[in-house]
Amino acid sequence: MATLARRFRDNSELNNVNVAKIVIDHESNAIYFSRLPIPHSRDLPSKVDQSSFTCLKHIGLYGIPERF
Repeated sequence: MATLARRFRDNSELNNVNVAKIVIDHESNAIYFSRLPIPHSRDLPSKVDQSSFTCLKHIGLYGIPERF
């Protein structure tokens, strides 16, 4: 199975709870998904700057082998 991800284009995507965020490891394996910015702190303002974040935008397109 595979899925797609890309860097955020602007802060509005990062702060949008309708946009899934993904963190990948050094081998590009997905390790964490969230609707909130990653990392997230309830104590921080709700609008954050993407420059300090390491997550990607999850595209949500999955590839699954066809059944025979």
